[in-house]
Amino acid sequence: MRLTFSTLILYSIISLAINALSCKDETGTDIPTWSIMKLPKGTDYYYYDTNNGFSFSSHSLNDTMEGALSHTMAQLWSQTTQYVLYNDEPPNQITYNFSVAHSKAIWMWDEESAILITHSIPKFPRGPKETPKYEMPSLML
Repeated sequence: MRLTFSTLILYSIISLAINALSCKDETGTDIPTWSIMKLPKGTDYYYYDTNNGFSFSSHSLNDTMEGALSHTMAQLWSQTTQYVLYNDEPPNQITYNFSVAHSKAIWMWDEESAILITHSIPKFPRGPKETPKYEMPSLML
């Protein structure tokens, strides 16, 4: 098969559209936005998006292979994704003050789109850039 310049451009455009960053729902399908509300103890959570509504998730926040957070976070380790991780805690803090809120965020972007995840989980995400997964801090287990 002989590829022409216009065919290569078409493949490039399709590739960019498929690889653009997007929020992912509980099954890994692209969605404009979602919300997760973690329960006070443990790693269970309620999930909400405009297509699926509000429901108790069958996944755990410790599950790094399933669920909206896992599917969305997997894009952080893409070769084309750039990111900023913001955490208002000192890096070597050992004790936690659970009586006040903390500000934390993950901002990832590529040439097409961006995702902002705001959260209050101490030391999240953990995990090496070489591994396409995240780890919850041990205090969440």
